[in-house]
Amino acid sequence: MTFLWIVATILLVVVLARLMTVVNLASEITKEDNDDTQIKHNTYNGIGFIIFMVAGLGLMVYMTLRYSQYMLPEAASEHGPGLDNLLNVNFAIIAIVFFITQIVLFWFCP
Repeated sequence: MTFLWIVATILLVVVLARLMTVVNLASEITKEDNDDTQIKHNTYNGIGFIIFMVAGLGLMVYMTLRYSQYMLPEAASEHGPGLDNLLNVNFAIIAIVFFITQIVLFWFCP
């Protein structure tokens, strides 16, 4: 089974290399202006990045709210509620840092 995966991966790389060659030859034949095409593709990629970021962050919030009831069971000791509070503070700090880093990542991603 591993051999088949290796062969499939090698064939996929060869097909992608050939496909890139065909695309380059087609652009040379049509004398297409690459700058205009690049600007158009950059615009589409930028819109796609924003959609992906908003969807990802929205799904993260949804899943956190939806499944928060399963995160911490009822405390089994007298110190449990204090530890649960510390864990919730930790989750809040991590969530804030997560949101900031994800937004910065998508803002500066070329």
